[in-house]
Amino acid sequence: MSEIDRFYWNLARGFYAVSTLFAIIGTIGNSIILLTTLRTTSLRSTCNFLIALCAIADICHQCGVLVKSPMIFDYYAEMDSVVCIGITFLPLFGIGVGCVSTLSIGLDRLFSVVFPIYHRNGRKRLFYFVSISSTFRKCSHFQFINIVLCKFRPVVCSILASFPGEAINYFLGRMIVVNLITAIVYLETWIRLRRHSSFAAMRRIQRSLFIVMAVDVSGWLSSPTMIVLLPLLSLNASQQFALIHFNTWFLNIALASKFFIYY
Repeated sequence: MSEIDRFYWNLARGFYAVSTLFAIIGTIGNSIILLTTLRTTSLRSTCNFLIALCAIADICHQCGVLVKSPMIFDYYAEMDSVVCIGITFLPLFGIGVGCVSTLSIGLDRLFSVVFPIYHRNGRKRLFYFVSISSTFRKCSHFQFINIVLCKFRPVVCSILASFPGEAINYFLGRMIVVNLITAIVYLETWIRLRRHSSFAAMRRIQRSLFIVMAVDVSGWLSSPTMIVLLPLLSLNASQQFALIHFNTWFLNIALASKFFIYY
């Protein structure tokens, strides 16, 4: 902490405290989404399955936000990077699953618009298998990078701090690519729905899809993109430290809003 200016340290603490609040709200909201999906027999579609999977992932992810909670109380807690990797193992899986599940939900909605008959009568198990296997592959890849490139060093533990050196840019870059594809899928679905906007039901679906795009997808895309762009700005280490904690707002707000968006 000695290398971080006191003003920016306190600013980062404030930003992190707000992120923590959103993470707690998101954990509660996603737990309700999961329980509602499991207990409601009418919520058994492919989309509902993916929403439930995404809720589990978001719970794991947002629990990882709380790892740095000593910072709120002005405590600079360092630990070995290997211990940090163990602590952030599930939260990192949560990010991978949540990222791919959001894309899968978008693909499911797009298929339901483009191929409605096949979507209604198609092989849902195949879609489940592709979604889960793609998710597992992406998450395993992240963990592989983390473990193989691991360097023993003291860190203030967080999900991003667990990545060694340039591996963090690789991780964020892959996230940005997946989230860009997700944004394109949702945008294409929204454009196709606009062609049928004369129907009241289609207008409702169109509005809900726009909200998902504006809040959920943009949150997933904004946070990693802004963190990657930070080094390109003329900022010192203290300013970057504070802004990194501010950038987490976008994704945590998005995850906290899911309870109000989906159900």
